[in-house]
Amino acid sequence: RVSTDGVVTLSVTFGSDASDIPRALVARPDGSYAFAGLSLSESPYVGWVVFVDVNGEVTGQHVATAATDLGIETLQPLGNDLLVAGTVAPATAWWARVDEQAGVVEEHMFEDLPLTLLTTSAMDIDGGYVLGGFALSGPGSELLLIDLDGNGDFESSHLPSAGTSVQPTALTIAADGTRVVAGFELAPTGGTDAYIWRVTPAGQLIEATAIGSPGNRSLYSVSIAPNGTVLGGGRAGPGNGSGPAWLVAVDVSGPPVQTVDKVYSAEQTTNRILGLVPEPD
Repeated sequence: RVSTDGVVTLSVTFGSDASDIPRALVARPDGSYAFAGLSLSESPYVGWVVFVDVNGEVTGQHVATAATDLGIETLQPLGNDLLVAGTVAPATAWWARVDEQAGVVEEHMFEDLPLTLLTTSAMDIDGGYVLGGFALSGPGSELLLIDLDGNGDFESSHLPSAGTSVQPTALTIAADGTRVVAGFELAPTGGTDAYIWRVTPAGQLIEATAIGSPGNRSLYSVSIAPNGTVLGGGRAGPGNGSGPAWLVAVDVSGPPVQTVDKVYSAEQTTNRILGLVPEPD
C-alpha cells in the first residue's frame, strides 16, 4: 500500500516458496483487501483467493474450486463476498462466488461455446457484472462479453464482431452502460495492434479503434476520465514481446481522436502499465 506522496505504508509477502502468482486485487467496503490468482506450487495448478485485513493479516484463504488447472484472472466485490473469474484449462470460462470464511459457495462453467477464456471484469451500472474475454474460433479469437446479474448468475453472452484475432485484457463501463474494452489484436504482418473497442449493453459493436504504431503496441488497462476521455495503459511494444510503458488518451465524444501518446522509461524494455485510476481533476 502506497500513500499519495509515494511512501510505502504496507508491504507483505504471501505464498509458498514456489510460484504463486497474483492476478487481481480489490479493496473491500470495510477497508480490507482481497486478491486472487493461481498457484503453480500445486500440480496441476489451482486458483486461489486470499482475504487480508487493513494490516495485511490473512483472514481467509481458499483454493477456489475443485477443478484443476484453473487460473483466476479477475475479481469484483459482490456484497460481503467476491466474484472471481478465470479459465479452467484448456479453455472453459469459469466464475464463482467466494465467501471469506466458507470459500466457494457457488460456481459456474460457461459451456455455450466450446473454447472460451476470461481475462477481465467490471461492475455494470445496474449492479450486475460484465465478464470479458475471448472465444477461440479456428485459427483466431473473438471478443466475448458475458452479462451477470447482481448475484453473479448468468444473464446473456455476446460476440460483438470486434475482430478475428483479438486479445482483450481490460474492461470498464461508461456512465451510459457502454462496455469499453482494451487489448490488442494479432497483426497480419507480425506483432500486435493496440485496440479500444466500444460495445453497447446489448452486445453491438460501436467502434473498434486502433491505437499507436501498427504491429508494435499493446494495451493492458483501461479507465474513463471524469470528462469521458478513455485512458489506456500498456506497452510500446508487441503483446508477446518487450517495450517501455505506454499511456494513451482517446476522446470519444465524436469520432475517436487520440489526444495523448506518451512513452515512459524508454531505457527499460520490459515495462507495462497494468492499472489506471484517473485523478478527479
